[in-house]
Amino acid sequence: MNEYVKRASRDDTEAKRVSTESSSRTSWEPAFIHFNSPEQSGWTDSPGMKMKTGELPNHKIFSITASNLEFVLNDGEYEWDKPSFDANYFIGSPGSYILKNGKLEKVR
Repeated sequence: MNEYVKRASRDDTEAKRVSTESSSRTSWEPAFIHFNSPEQSGWTDSPGMKMKTGELPNHKIFSITASNLEFVLNDGEYEWDKPSFDANYFIGSPGSYILKNGKLEKVR
């Protein structure tokens, strides 16, 4: 099962922006984040931005600064991780988040 940890913190230069860093535990190689934010003027081209390899095995990371973030993760081909068939993950405020088993939860 994929396990994700999301961290978002307020950007000092713009109080309304969300700086989001994610650590993802997945066997996907590579792994991508396909996202939409007001600053992007629409969704990234599929499959999205390639996530970097983390320090731990099977961990991927990304960092995005935006006022809010709607996203899904994928393997660059046919596998997609989202909370349900007709919904996407959404971060609308700074803080720390855990995404596990399709549930995104703010932890601080």
